[in-house]
This record gives sequence, structure tokens and C-alpha cells, in this order.
Amino acid sequence: SATRDGHIWLVADNGNVTQSGTLTATNADGSGGTVDTLANALTLNSDAAVKAGLWNVSTPNFTVDSATAGAFTRSLNAGTSIDATATGTNGAAGDMAIASNLNWTGLASLALVAFHNVTVAPSTTIGNTGAGNLSLRADAASIDIAGSISNKGTIDWSGSTGVVSSYFDMNGVNNPGVVMQNPAFSP
Repeated sequence: SATRDGHIWLVADNGNVTQSGTLTATNADGSGGTVDTLANALTLNSDAAVKAGLWNVSTPNFTVDSATAGAFTRSLNAGTSIDATATGTNGAAGDMAIASNLNWTGLASLALVAFHNVTVAPSTTIGNTGAGNLSLRADAASIDIAGSISNKGTIDWSGSTGVVSSYFDMNGVNNPGVVMQNPAFSP
């Protein structure tokens, strides 16, 4: 771990990072800093959160379970944008699975990025009220491995003026599922 100039690193390339409590990163001028959490195995405890401008969090395969969703929701509501990445390192498939609801208010944005596939589980909702953006990105690290987006849940942007973006490999598929948009917003 290291903290320098408004930047915190928690790194365990071949090990485990377990995060409890709130990490706060600010630049010298008081604006939001950056927190990087990189691990082969990642555990976010029930009280985990980040208060910063940006939280980069990555692991070989990434599942947003209830503890992770809670940490993300607390962080997003605090104004921290999140870039969560399934890297595909150490022989992993590099899939991103969203298995628990993510709902927040405000301007913070969420990027769910996968080396291969992004899947929103059935009965799962990702939603924002405010101006937050959502980016779903499959096959982020290379081409021609059929990285796909599969939304089996609901993306609810009906109370948001933010933008929902979906990127997938030219040999993959995009199953947009249910996407609720703000009727006053034209994408």
C-alpha cells in the first residue's frame, strides 16, 4: 500500500486485498484524489467505501455481490466515480458479473469494464437519479474474442439525465434487456 499526493494504492497482483472502512483521497487543493485497488482476489467488507474523485478497482474476474454493491453505492453517493475492471489476468476469463442492485443519486459515474463479457443478472437493477453516467464495456483489452453485453436485469435511468453506454466486440452480441430512460432526455 502507498499514499502519495492524493493517490492511494492497494495492490496485491498475486494476492488478496481486503478493504474495510472508508478510504479518503484528496489532492493538495482539496479536490478528489484517486484510489487504486488492484488484486488477484478482492474482498470488500460490509463497511467499505471510498471518498475520492475516482476509484479504480480491478481483479481478474469481477463479481459485484451484495458487499461490493454496498461499497460501490456508498462511494458513488459520496461523489466518487468508479472504474471497475475484470482484467482477465492470471488465466482468468475476465468476466464482469453484476449480481446485486446498484442504485445511487448524484453526478458520480460508474464504468463496468470486462476483458471478456459483462452480465447483469436477472432481477438485478442498476440505476441512477441525478446526472451519473453508466458505461458497460466488454472485450476492453483486445478484439475478436466475442466479448458481449448481456443485460438480464434492468438499467433504470428514468430519473437520471446521465448517459448509458454499451460497448462490445464486433464478434460479440449486445443484449440490452430492459433499459428505462428519462423521457425528457434524448441520447
